[in-house]
Amino acid sequence: MLVIDNRRLIENYFDKIKLSPVNSGSAMWVPQPRCRDTFKGFENYPWEQRKKCGEGAVAELCVPDKIEDFANYVEDVWEIKPGN
Repeated sequence: MLVIDNRRLIENYFDKIKLSPVNSGSAMWVPQPRCRDTFKGFENYPWEQRKKCGEGAVAELCVPDKIEDFANYVEDVWEIKPGN
């Protein structure tokens, strides 16, 4: 697992970042509908609706295309053993 300096990443890629209220890759428990509008920029994200979720207000963050300097944001690397 990679530990990322999220504050710096967000500061540098703020205009490109998209947010999702659901984990777009998970379909195990209660699959949530997904569509083109699943990911929204900061200005269009439903903050008022999602604030009741507290720390779960944002489930996923993505930067479309790529982060050219991604390695510069990696603070630590953790090894996760199978079964953990």
